[in-house]
Amino acid sequence: MESNNLTREAPPGSLYHIDIDGVRYVAAGKLAAQSGYCRDYIARLARQHRIAGRKVGRHWFIEEKSFQEFCREQEIEREVRRRVLTIKRRLEWGIAPLPTD
Repeated sequence: MESNNLTREAPPGSLYHIDIDGVRYVAAGKLAAQSGYCRDYIARLARQHRIAGRKVGRHWFIEEKSFQEFCREQEIEREVRRRVLTIKRRLEWGIAPLPTD
């Protein structure tokens, strides 16, 4: 698989994290490599205040806990959408809905 500048890890020796006021911030590129999200998307989430982050020079550093919470919320929303769509499709096809848990 080819690597591009949006998802590859920062080169060795680069700054991966910083601590500001006792809060750990991780480089957006590092989080991108770990999570599968694009570095630019993570930076955009920070600019839109959907996750906590700080811009230091030209680089975005994201509060690790905030990003983890965002990922958990996305996973929950994805599961809800999947279940709703499953029920809708079963109704469209005339199949009895699955029993609820």
